[in-house]
Order: sequence, then structure tokens, then C-alpha cells
Amino acid sequence: SSGINAEWPLRPGTRVPGNPTRESRTSSGISTLQVHEKPIKCVSVIKGEGDVIITGSLDQNLAMVRSEADKMEQVFVLKGHTETVNCSGVSPSQHQLASGSWDTFLKIWTTSLNEPCDEEEKKKRRKKSSSEPLLRTPL
Repeated sequence: SSGINAEWPLRPGTRVPGNPTRESRTSSGISTLQVHEKPIKCVSVIKGEGDVIITGSLDQNLAMVRSEADKMEQVFVLKGHTETVNCSGVSPSQHQLASGSWDTFLKIWTTSLNEPCDEEEKKKRRKKSSSEPLLRTPL
């Protein structure tokens, strides 16, 4: 099936077939990483040593992607909304992310790439053997 890519720089509406976390480079040198099965509605960026790109989608999820030196890696899938994620924003401290959805809920998430939100996810991180991104729930 086809899905939407997170591209840096982002090109809305770009569709490519393949694995939901497939990374590729175009002939123009743009890195792409497919992180959603449905269109992306919003994007937030945390600037730092390695940028973190957060996308929200019609698939009711957000994705956290680490972008360093021409390489992108999906780190977390943020699940908690029951309708389309319509907006997202990062706090001034860059430690929290807020997301809004058609489900009428505002959700607050940690932006830490090192601290999963629950013990189950911490165990998965220690034993992680697949390239699947970890699930994260709201604070």
C-alpha cells in the first residue's frame, strides 16, 4: 500500500509505496521516511544536535523522527487520539509536545528520546531487536 512520506524539507502530498518506516534518498538528495499510512496534517520541529521532527496524521497517530547527518530514524509512534491529529506544537522548553485532534482532546507528550513513558516500553527498548518504532502514550 502507499502512504505519505515525511521529507526534509517536507513536501506535502508526496506518496511512495513500501514499508511504513522505509528510508530512501531521492536523486536530488532529499531524505524521505514513510511514517504514516494516511496523509500528514501537521509538523513540529525541535532543533538541536539532531533535529526531531514530529508529524501528526489522519491515521490518529503522531510520529517522532530523529534527523541527523542526512539520516532519519523513526523513534516513537505516539498513540492516544481516536480521531485525526490536526495540530501539534512544542513547548518553549522543548521538553513537551501538545497535540490536538478532532476527538476534542488535547494531549501532552514528553519529547525525550531516552525515556519511554511506561515500564513496558522501557523493557522493549532494552530488548529491542527489530527496527519497529516504540509505542508512546500521553503523559
